[in-house]
Parts: sequence; structure tokens; C-alpha cells
Amino acid sequence: MKSRFTQIHTTAIAALLCAIPFAGPVTALADEGMWRPDQLPELRKELRALGLKVNPNTLSRLDQFPMNAVISLGGCTASFVSPEGLVVTNHHCARESTSSVSQEGESLLDDGFYATTMAEERRVPDLYIDQMILMEDVTAHVRGAVTAMASQERQAEEREARVEAIGDSTSALHGLECSVTELYNGGKYSLY
Repeated sequence: MKSRFTQIHTTAIAALLCAIPFAGPVTALADEGMWRPDQLPELRKELRALGLKVNPNTLSRLDQFPMNAVISLGGCTASFVSPEGLVVTNHHCARESTSSVSQEGESLLDDGFYATTMAEERRVPDLYIDQMILMEDVTAHVRGAVTAMASQERQAEEREARVEAIGDSTSALHGLECSVTELYNGGKYSLY
């Protein structure tokens, strides 16, 4: 039987995916304003009080709209806005890509660009998009690799080795980019 962390995964930074600095027990502080998608259902009451109109459960499902539109574009957050893969992002995130597809005599940054057909679109060389499809808590898997009585240095090595092994094995199993991220200064580990 496969463990849950061997399901299909990939990396990305979702718009709501931000780590709150850790200074004690792992708790969600609803007044912070930045939450991971998997925290939203448990914060329903606080989010409603802050004015959230949509169902928080909808925002915790990375494989469904609207969260499946959120992507990472070279370190910036972006969103799919068409079934063909058209992406919208902030100007500063696209500046380098825009310059790279400008042809001699053009200044797309100054003059803009509008493709009226798909054939007129310009591909940005070596640009890729990360779309997160699943977040999974793998804290128990990481902590299970640590020898309780080992030195702090040895424990850190064991944690690092387990984090790398989980990401590598999941990537190899599914052919997707997978990684484990430490949150709350080691209070939690998530597989993306």
C-alpha cells in the first residue's frame, strides 16, 4: 500500500503560501493575514469575520478552481487566465522575459505588445511554470528519521537526508518536481 506522500505532487508557490515566522508552538494566527491553503478551513470563523465571502474549503483544494490557476513563474506568483496557458503576472515579474523576446528595433517594455493570434505569440526561452497540485504534511516522516538521543548536528543531518529522500523518491515515482519545505523553523514539513 502506498503512503499518502507518494501521490502526485509538484512544486510551486501559491499566492496564499507563506510561512509565518515561528516563535513557539505551531499555531495559526488568524490576524497575521497570511495562511497556507490547508489552514483555511480551520480558520473559517476568523476569515468570515474578516470579510471572506467564498467557502474556505474551496481555497484549500489546489487541484480545483480558483487555486489551480495560481502558479509560480520564475519566483513570482502568476495566474492562468486561459485554457491555452495564457498567464498574467506583475510587470516586474515579466520585465526580463519581455526584454528577451523583443526584436531588433522594438521596445516592448515601452511600447507594449498585443498578439492577435496564437501564431503571433512569442515564446520565452527557458521559461517554465510551476503549478502546485498538492501540499502534504510529511512532518511525521521527517521526524521519524531523527534519532532522539543523537547530537543536534547529527539530528540536523538526519532531517536533511530524510527531506531530500522524500522529495527525490516522490519526484522519481511520478516524474514531477517535488520538494519538502521546512515551515515554522522545523515545526512542520510540507511536501509540495
